[in-house]
Amino acid sequence: MKTKTQRGQMKDLTDPKKGLHQHKDHVQLEFMAKQTTQILHHLDDLIASTESFAPNPVKPYKLSHKDRQDLNHPPRFREIHWEEALWRGRERLTGDTVAGAWDEIVGLQELLNRRQDANGWGEVDVLAKSNNLPVVVEIKSKASERLLRATLEAVAYGIALKRAWPVLRFQWAERTGAAISKPYLACYPLVVAAPTSTYWRKVIPATDATPGRDQPAVEFWSPFYKLLQALNERGLPLQFLAIETNGHDEQCGLPNITSLKKVVFVESGLPKIL
Repeated sequence: MKTKTQRGQMKDLTDPKKGLHQHKDHVQLEFMAKQTTQILHHLDDLIASTESFAPNPVKPYKLSHKDRQDLNHPPRFREIHWEEALWRGRERLTGDTVAGAWDEIVGLQELLNRRQDANGWGEVDVLAKSNNLPVVVEIKSKASERLLRATLEAVAYGIALKRAWPVLRFQWAERTGAAISKPYLACYPLVVAAPTSTYWRKVIPATDATPGRDQPAVEFWSPFYKLLQALNERGLPLQFLAIETNGHDEQCGLPNITSLKKVVFVESGLPKIL
């Protein structure tokens, strides 16, 4: 007889009956180092499982966005406000300003599964373009959204995009002018972006001392780096960005984003914002 995982026990993230889009909801801060190692050792099986759950391609995709005035002057900034701020600043937030992560923002909140039974799938926060390739951008605003969770979510949507690409590529070419004839791509670039102030400063410890409330144990960083390397080898390269701001826009009240900086992970030691 199966029993629920008791509080204080590590949850298993290797169940082949679930994809990464579902396993992400069971990331635990206190066990993130062990869970990361667990995922690393079963990565190929987890990718295959996620592919089997990925939504069937549908069309037409939205590949666009219209300014949402109802998001103006929020009492606090949530993910959707950071997404909207990126969209409204899309003409200047490209190239070097975003650490080379994308050339163009194509759309927001791209729904890959239009079925009522979404089976854990939601929306791609931001869909961008880099060197003609589609780039999945996952936005986080609070440190309680664990780094491993954000990573698994981005990877899951990269896998879903791979499933959708044979259909999506025709609309992609029409929307962006990037004619790509191949039904499959060599890689599907991924980005996790979050504010420096409310996310990265709380997630990355200043030293190797005892981690704070939202910081993983120091043992987490090495296997996490290895996981990123393994994902890159499998055509799912991840880039992490810190969103820099200068207050808020006086007209709309959304974050005034000035640039995005790279967050660099190393094999031994703590990550750094460049």
